[in-house]
Amino acid sequence: MQSARILILLITLAPALKAVAADSKPRPIAARIVSVPSQSSADWRPVGNISVTFSDHHHEMWTTTGHCLLPKVSDSGLVGWTFGATQHSRGGWMNTQLRIARDRRLVARFNVSRAFIDLWDFANKDTCVVIRCVNAHGPSWIQKYRIDTGELVAESSGSDDWAKPYTDETQPGA
Repeated sequence: MQSARILILLITLAPALKAVAADSKPRPIAARIVSVPSQSSADWRPVGNISVTFSDHHHEMWTTTGHCLLPKVSDSGLVGWTFGATQHSRGGWMNTQLRIARDRRLVARFNVSRAFIDLWDFANKDTCVVIRCVNAHGPSWIQKYRIDTGELVAESSGSDDWAKPYTDETQPGA
């Protein structure tokens, strides 16, 4: 009788134990640039590859070709960074693409119409990204995209309520 109770208990607890084990999978908690000297300039932002730190403190290199800038990790463990394929005549990388990845796999790419992405963030509980982009001169432009579909949800010069936190005037050092 005792062994039957133990068997029933194990059968009952198995789904719960499986769920706990799945939740214990290490997840991204930080991302940084590992500088590629031939792509970085001392007077500009670091440019290179993306190194991701996990909740169990191990690190993984998620890119190998460089040209990456502005890495971030979302609350849900998505990792994003900008990518610059060409250099501006003044030397900075024209990072016109935002890349979003989950478990080392790219899940979205967003291309902007301006020369530089100078600020971006996850929004709406990690279902969207907001990107502020600029040219070498002139005002910035702010766009909001849905991550799963790539749909442009909204765009603004910064006057709309959703875009105000991303305007030049609200950023430190502006």
